[in-house]
Amino acid sequence: MPRGIDTLDDQLSSESSSGSFIYHVRLKESHESAVLRFLTEVPDMFWESFHRVRVPGNGGREFWRSVLCPRKALGEYCEYCAEEDWPRKQVMLWAFEREHLYPKEVPGSTPKKLGRITVYSQEVNRPRLFRYGIQHATPLLERHRRMGTVTDRDFEWCRIGPPGDMKVTYSLEPCEPSPLTPDLAELAKTLPGLEQVAMGQVNKLSEASGEEARTEERPSTRTRPVAPKVPPRDAFDEFFGPPKNRPTTQKGGSEEKGDDWEVPF
Repeated sequence: MPRGIDTLDDQLSSESSSGSFIYHVRLKESHESAVLRFLTEVPDMFWESFHRVRVPGNGGREFWRSVLCPRKALGEYCEYCAEEDWPRKQVMLWAFEREHLYPKEVPGSTPKKLGRITVYSQEVNRPRLFRYGIQHATPLLERHRRMGTVTDRDFEWCRIGPPGDMKVTYSLEPCEPSPLTPDLAELAKTLPGLEQVAMGQVNKLSEASGEEARTEERPSTRTRPVAPKVPPRDAFDEFFGPPKNRPTTQKGGSEEKGDDWEVPF
């Protein structure tokens, strides 16, 4: 499975003592931002194709969840592709969110001057999964291309565009360089493997990797023929090179569905 630019390095090892669910870096409103310290370098990140699937939740509500596409990742039958529900690629990295900045006051926030504007800050100080569609990963990839690292400092990750906007963009503003502290370096070693998270084997920070990981229900991988119509390769494959150990797809269809569903829950 793809992990980074040209390598499938060993995944991050398991077990954190927090026991909390894995939460994503989530920006809902325009000009909302998060101050992050990336704990995964770009060559070690995970990327693959996912379907957006509705799943039932508490109280009769439904939620969107990202489900790994078995056809793209494993070359196996995919019930979603068979229905011409084409997957889209996402990138996944671990980050430590220091604070969340809102453009308007929210409960528990503190006003903070940021240049010429006032934002409203909430302290977070928690590990987060940075999981976004490939179209939003360009600032991160370009930063790594120029500087060779994204873990040498904090960054402010900012959303530009209201909810539901099909043309939402994101900016990555670098802070001053600072060494990775020993506690964050140790935290990075305890986080679950990104591949395990992507496959649904782990949804808590405390769950172990490898054979001890709890495996949830996965998309159907029954041995039936692959759907005849499949979406084309896109520019992301050109950046990373051809995918490894996967069949070449045919021309036809489209993966574009609009909107930014960077958070599957």
